[in-house]
Amino acid sequence: MRKTHKVQAYYPVMTGEKPNAVYFRHFIHSQESQGLWATIRDLSQKEILTNDAAEKQQSLYITIGYNPAVLKHWRELILIDEQGTTYKIKTKPDEFSYERRDIRIAAYAFVDNSAYTGADIYDGDKSTKG
Repeated sequence: MRKTHKVQAYYPVMTGEKPNAVYFRHFIHSQESQGLWATIRDLSQKEILTNDAAEKQQSLYITIGYNPAVLKHWRELILIDEQGTTYKIKTKPDEFSYERRDIRIAAYAFVDNSAYTGADIYDGDKSTKG
């Protein structure tokens, strides 16, 4: 499956104590890469009916290359597609792959109203630790 989209992925982090806490985004990719290559697919009509019956908010599937940080932080991970839409992961990603090539994520759109006051941190960048 060819990955034709870039998806940015981060988890929110708080340092310090309230009311002086600083909130920042910790991206699981480098700043130079500008995200993770992904395939984004809407749900099929059958999947929509199944999800509506189960009252789930899934709106699409995102398949990305294997990244252990996705599996580690999936509960708090926020994804941003190329159009700026933000997504949360609904259930634990499907990581079944004999060769650990891809991770399939069921995600739903949401609005992130968090105020990030600290500088963004990127994994893989030499200028930041994390």
